[in-house]
Amino acid sequence: MPGDQYISEEQMRQHLRQAYTQDAEASLLWQLARKIEDPVTPQNEKGSRRWHPLLLMLAALILLVLGSFVYFGLLRS
Repeated sequence: MPGDQYISEEQMRQHLRQAYTQDAEASLLWQLARKIEDPVTPQNEKGSRRWHPLLLMLAALILLVLGSFVYFGLLRS
């Protein structure tokens, strides 16, 4: 393609620094943290993590099963 222009590595670094310093959410570290963090644990509006409703239901179901096992298996025998 005749209209393409190539830039040096240093120019590319400068462009990336400008792009990532404009917005806090666009920083490279923030982007990496968002990609790595667990998608099952959503965040509330303050940024702290909150429990996913499916995990809460699973924990309640496990407690119910364990409670039933303890009551009918160990206490009633």
